[in-house]
Amino acid sequence: AASDVYKRQICARKNRIALGDFDLNGDGYVFRTDVPSPGACLAAAYSFLGLYYALDELADQRERTGRITVVNRIERPALRFRGITMYDNWNAEYMDSCLAWVLENRLNRIELKDTDLDDFIFYKKFDKLNKFRRKGDFAEPAWGHASLSDEQKIQAQRDWLTDYIRRCHDYDIEIVMWHHEYVVLDELCQAYPEMCEGDSVLYGSEAFFEFLESKYDEFFEGPGAEIDGLVLTTV
Repeated sequence: AASDVYKRQICARKNRIALGDFDLNGDGYVFRTDVPSPGACLAAAYSFLGLYYALDELADQRERTGRITVVNRIERPALRFRGITMYDNWNAEYMDSCLAWVLENRLNRIELKDTDLDDFIFYKKFDKLNKFRRKGDFAEPAWGHASLSDEQKIQAQRDWLTDYIRRCHDYDIEIVMWHHEYVVLDELCQAYPEMCEGDSVLYGSEAFFEFLESKYDEFFEGPGAEIDGLVLTTV
């Protein structure tokens, strides 16, 4: 907001930080040593990661030179995205350790590989399809096809994703999910034969695209509302 920019400028002038054309709305940061308190230095950053970079630079300078020099403007990283792809997303202990590792190594993005958009969808607009849903079905989908999962499992996965996104956002870590289309539900043709021809889905049919649209709407209105991006692959 404009008022936030103004406040940062006032704060910078008060603490004699020369910002020039530097924009704090990124992962850049500034720090100075000529502050009123002897032996102190001041760091300013817009985000957690920016402050993290500033502290790392201070420690690096002290280790290399034995002192800290005045720096008005530093912008890191040069790459917009520096992240890792996770392959064991349903292991809570593992994912917590991954977040700690990402922070330790100054990365800014986690990509969830073993999740799929369909893991979080109830298909609320498709009553005929939901009649095929089996309670207690916790089977993992095989590559190339999927089956309707138990609603309790889906809700637990939605809660997990929302919580993990928010925890990562607390540290300015972006969360991106990998989704693969078209992995079509086995039950779709049974419920809606107009979308299919024999056992094959008619990908170009209007009914199928309505099905896709409602699925994405449900995801982004639900647990995907706070996600930072979706890596989409198709076959």
